[in-house]
Amino acid sequence: AGLQGCQAMRSRLSENRAVFSPSRAAVMAASQPAWPPPTTIKSKCSVQGSLREVQLAMDHAPIELGLVAGAGAPIKVRLFTDHAVRRVPFLSSPDSIVSGRDSQTFAETLNLMLRVRDCDSLHSPAGFWSETSVVPLGQVSVLASSGSAVVVVADAVQQATFMLPYFDCGGGYRIEGQDFTNHYRSNVQYIPPVPWRLQCHTPLLAGLSLLIPTAQLQSTAQAMGAGSISLDFLSAALANTAELRTDDSRGSAILDALFRFFGFVESVLQLQATVPEILRLDDLLVRQLLLLMIPGLAEGSRFALSPSTQESWFGQLLDWMDANCHRALSLSELEERSSHGRRSLQHAFKERFGCGPMQWLRRRRLHKARQLLLEALPANTKVQQVSIACGYISFSSFCRDYRGEFGCTAAEDLRRLP
Repeated sequence: AGLQGCQAMRSRLSENRAVFSPSRAAVMAASQPAWPPPTTIKSKCSVQGSLREVQLAMDHAPIELGLVAGAGAPIKVRLFTDHAVRRVPFLSSPDSIVSGRDSQTFAETLNLMLRVRDCDSLHSPAGFWSETSVVPLGQVSVLASSGSAVVVVADAVQQATFMLPYFDCGGGYRIEGQDFTNHYRSNVQYIPPVPWRLQCHTPLLAGLSLLIPTAQLQSTAQAMGAGSISLDFLSAALANTAELRTDDSRGSAILDALFRFFGFVESVLQLQATVPEILRLDDLLVRQLLLLMIPGLAEGSRFALSPSTQESWFGQLLDWMDANCHRALSLSELEERSSHGRRSLQHAFKERFGCGPMQWLRRRRLHKARQLLLEALPANTKVQQVSIACGYISFSSFCRDYRGEFGCTAAEDLRRLP
């Protein structure tokens, strides 16, 4: 049966890109129509008794793994058919990866973010391997890891931790005397600033650890709730360990949004060394995680306001946004500044300007840039400097948005005579 399965896989290689490695192992990649074909396949092999096991990390494609260990040896076949199987982000650039062949090297990398007391290989140390990368994202720190299964004991840190597994990976946590499980597409594990112990339940460790200051979680949740959430309730929610479910329709949608989010962040880092602060991607990430923790935040505030009351707070918010449009502003900051939730902000801006608050902010940046260009001396001014002064990071995006808004290029306006 194993040979027949291997032959069946071989017969499909003409239709699917594939690699055979290492010796006696057949690895086949089957790309589904909804995903691009795999572009990279990395294999690692370790021997556990008589079973030779191959571990894969692929680019944005589901995989089928078939394994033949040799005549008379056990045969293990593991199928990955879930359309959302992905490789762990931030582990594709050799310059940013820390590779290790022992658990001590892995522990040293973890200590950049965590306080690791103990770290051991779950299986034979001889075949241990790990790849890790640390990505700063505003106030959030992201630790990407992939490698052999481990047992990790960590002391409390000042930040809260979210554990997001990739592939068919998972583990068990021992936190303050309670046991929790964390598995791919089942849940995201939330750990407050307390000691914890992780033991992998699968042969492969693959996923992201997200460390977020509790103060940022609290302030963002308060802004999203627009005062509708009590501090006692919020403090209790952030103080308790929780398995944030992602196996229902709402949780699955948020999880898919998180997967796309990290893919976008990785694409930004492929173009430049750091993520621009003005994008405020940390705020977007924290908001998604809070929606998993406190589903009621998705509702926002819906209370009606009298025209005079709305005019008062709305006018003050517009003045503040206009004065600060050159710096990084987030939706949470607008909620906190106005004491109104996302829905109220969206309604107020849509009613007045026909767009959302962040679209209005983009327009204000463009109009401020045009004013500077029309008043500037062409010999002493560069268009790119003006775009940066008005809050744009990408010059190409500025040029595209400028032409779309005004029907001409920024350079043409700079050369225009008064």
